[in-house]
Amino acid sequence: MHKPFAEQPDAAGQTDTAFMRVKRWMYRGQRPNWIARVANRAWAIVAAAGLTATYVVTLEVVGRKSGRVIAFPLVPALVDGQRYLVAMLGDTTQWVQNVRAAGGRAVLRSGGREAVWLEELPADQRAPILKAYLQRADGARPHIPIAKDAPLAAFETIAAAFPVFRVHRDSQPAQRAARGRSLLPFFGLIFALSSPFWLLGALVDTQILPGVPVSALMLLAPPLAATLLVYREKQAAGVIALLRRSCDYRRIGAPIWYAPIVLLMPGVMAAEYGLLRLIGVPVPAPQFSALAALALFLVIFITALCEELGWTGYAIDPLQERWGTLQAAVLLGLAWAAWHIIPLLQVGRAPGWIAWWSLATVAQRVLIVWLYINTGKSVFATVLYHTMMNVTWQLFPVNGSFYDPCITALLVTCVAVIVAAVWRPAT
Repeated sequence: MHKPFAEQPDAAGQTDTAFMRVKRWMYRGQRPNWIARVANRAWAIVAAAGLTATYVVTLEVVGRKSGRVIAFPLVPALVDGQRYLVAMLGDTTQWVQNVRAAGGRAVLRSGGREAVWLEELPADQRAPILKAYLQRADGARPHIPIAKDAPLAAFETIAAAFPVFRVHRDSQPAQRAARGRSLLPFFGLIFALSSPFWLLGALVDTQILPGVPVSALMLLAPPLAATLLVYREKQAAGVIALLRRSCDYRRIGAPIWYAPIVLLMPGVMAAEYGLLRLIGVPVPAPQFSALAALALFLVIFITALCEELGWTGYAIDPLQERWGTLQAAVLLGLAWAAWHIIPLLQVGRAPGWIAWWSLATVAQRVLIVWLYINTGKSVFATVLYHTMMNVTWQLFPVNGSFYDPCITALLVTCVAVIVAAVWRPAT
């Protein structure tokens, strides 16, 4: 893999001026310092207002970790009437990684708003664009080790190190197809594949775990449905890519995100325990061994992995493209809750119990999507949270006894509302 060139005192064929030395200092280590960040914010505001004509534009893209819209000023290159965006700091540039995570979907502002799709060019097509860019963007010259008037062959030697994106109005045909692709076959397959397990649950009065009927084996339906549809679209390579997402823990990035992933649901259940004691419910002290808890964790981790490969790995991104983040989370939560109704009825849950449980389930899906977006779209993060969610209620306080879906729903919904209000996910 090619890496961006390190800071160089003399770019080939260029005079090393004080301006160039300052620019390199502002982006030492290929990262902007605080002065560069302040300057970029100011230029982003100026360019978005249209005060720079089209010489500088403001790129807006959803952050792959924060879920917020991030603005950055860029000088577009113009070649044969086509616009291109170039990453002068190379492949590790944050806006490049955000554009890739967003599937190329972005917005350009220069006195107006233009929805665009950014198509990344292969390295063998970048040289003419890099040359045109360097002739236009003075501020990029300290970071690209080729003189602006160098022959095209010189630019070909560095092209792999500097990403280039062609700007298309609106969105690419494939992106439109993704938005237009209905998820009805996915949901239909899930319910169809689940029906034999529901029938088995009606015939066999057996519980796999306390409160979990044999029909819960329907958890095999989401990954199977996703696998069948991905294979039809992308063959075996697509299936392998989907399965690999189950261990994409490197996407999580900042370790701080493990705190809500692992501790949020234990905190909610601890609060529920305290509330039950406060209102006089004779809740017993938790009783479980560390070994039993570990065994339960491993079993539920596998079941959560099965579910999230389908719900998150396959379904959430197309839903987000069509409906926006929050709406997609709610819609997926409703489908997720509806899918559980028959097994809940088979273990004798009352309609009121199911209603409160369903509210909690929709709120949980909002939290899962929040974690998914903020961990760089890590499926592993959602699997781990899903695991903690089910482990905590199974252990509360003794094999799920005294679990109250009403209190859980109110607590989890409050957390989801706070998250949605503060997070304000981009749509």
